[in-house]
Amino acid sequence: MKDECAIHGEEPIPDKYYKICTECWHCFVTAEALEIADLNIRQGIMPNRLHEVLPASRIHICPMCTHDF
Repeated sequence: MKDECAIHGEEPIPDKYYKICTECWHCFVTAEALEIADLNIRQGIMPNRLHEVLPASRIHICPMCTHDF
């Protein structure tokens, strides 16, 4: 597996992590990091709407590239 995120460039993969996107190779170290990234993307797309934080178990696409996990 390569150690480079298509969005952030070099991104060493830690020994323990929550999820890695197999398309852009972004590494979400914790479930909370995935939840925050997802929320930030949705808020950016529709800023005038109140968004709930989805649990990581309900996030099925990478917030960085929209590829299915």
